[in-house]
Amino acid sequence: MEISREDLLRKFDNLERNLIPHVVKKMKLAAGIVETQAKWNCTPGKSPYDWMIFPSKRGASGAPYSVDKNPKREAEHMREEMYSLVDVVGKSVYGIIGNTKDYALPVHDGVHAGGRYMPARPFILDALIEKDPTTSALLAEALVENCMEQCV
Repeated sequence: MEISREDLLRKFDNLERNLIPHVVKKMKLAAGIVETQAKWNCTPGKSPYDWMIFPSKRGASGAPYSVDKNPKREAEHMREEMYSLVDVVGKSVYGIIGNTKDYALPVHDGVHAGGRYMPARPFILDALIEKDPTTSALLAEALVENCMEQCV
């Protein structure tokens, strides 16, 4: 089968234009998978940080979890404030996983304060690393599916 230069360029244009919705769909799935794992990482008894003991928490689990009974706060625990979303900027598709708790970043990255150190518990980064094979496969599927539709 012979294809003209114009037909080939048209096919490439269609690939690019149609690829973004496919990637967005798969990125939403991938971000949700990472969000779920990050929540798991913040669950006592399930967290990879359970072994960490903090004297200030009277021997409580090292899971990034708090029993916050302040009625002015809506959600008690960091895992309930985890979120994921997908953003498209130009031709780039971004999966974003975050947490709205004000103390999420110091817990995630660790902190030195007042001569004391709280070790990092990178619940989101660890979730990204753990779920990388699954999320990479999902995003590769978007490319393959789109190419199969457009190139045949």
